[in-house]
Amino acid sequence: MKRFSNSVMLGGVEVVNLTPHPVVIYLPDNTQIEIKPEGLVPRVDATDVEVRRIGGVPILEKEFGEVKDLPEPCEGVIFIVSSLVAQACRQRRDLVVPAHPVRDGEGRIIGCRGLARIV
Repeated sequence: MKRFSNSVMLGGVEVVNLTPHPVVIYLPDNTQIEIKPEGLVPRVDATDVEVRRIGGVPILEKEFGEVKDLPEPCEGVIFIVSSLVAQACRQRRDLVVPAHPVRDGEGRIIGCRGLARIV
């Protein structure tokens, strides 16, 4: 049973795209599965702290904080999220990121060949 409006069922698992753009997965036979954005995009709070200047250019340290708008884990559901969200929540086994990019003739990423957990 699907719980999210734009999710796709893959092998009995509901896959939900929590990024702002469609995720296209290329299967080994080049069949494509498109997972549309759910409309909810988790973000990691970030603060820039200036640590010095070089020739008038600020050099900043970026401090990451709390993750916002990430749903709680749901049985039988995995969430596609940004790498930054996945890194901030490494303990979550239900978060994945696109892996093995597929590029067009001009080098632009048009999809992926898999999904990966950040550990």
